[in-house]
Amino acid sequence: MASGNPESNPFADPRFSSAANPYQTPAFGPSGRQQLVAMVATKVRAPAIALIAVSLLGLAASSFNAIYAVTVQPPQLDPNAPEFVKAMQQGSVGTVAAVVQGLMILLNLVILVGGIQIFRFQSRVFGIVASILAMLNIGTFCCLLGLPVGVWSLVILFQGDVARAFDAVD
Repeated sequence: MASGNPESNPFADPRFSSAANPYQTPAFGPSGRQQLVAMVATKVRAPAIALIAVSLLGLAASSFNAIYAVTVQPPQLDPNAPEFVKAMQQGSVGTVAAVVQGLMILLNLVILVGGIQIFRFQSRVFGIVASILAMLNIGTFCCLLGLPVGVWSLVILFQGDVARAFDAVD
């Protein structure tokens, strides 16, 4: 009876030795960590770039709205306009609008930093927080883009191999 050694098995094919097994668990040495991160990088980079893009769009819109709120005088209201239109026109200028837009700027900055953290494999937890904030970002309708991007990045970040890659980098 042949032992577990492929050389002693007359039916063993040297192409299928354990060293060439693509399904075996990667080694956890320094090269194994780099290999794991390289395998997962293609999955992680696209949602990270999408989070960065959504945050940059939100930053641009919120910055414009903050500047608009501070520099523009209250508009002349049309007496025939519906009440919600009048409320929107009054709410788009003034100190309160500028403070709200300033908070939206900070929110988009957190999303931006989280996207960068994911891209660089630095902090999975911060990336999860940024993904959730992207889904909740209601300022300037950025949730329309942030919701699918946030869900996508959360799905990727909660995959087992991605979590192991972030843990291997730490």
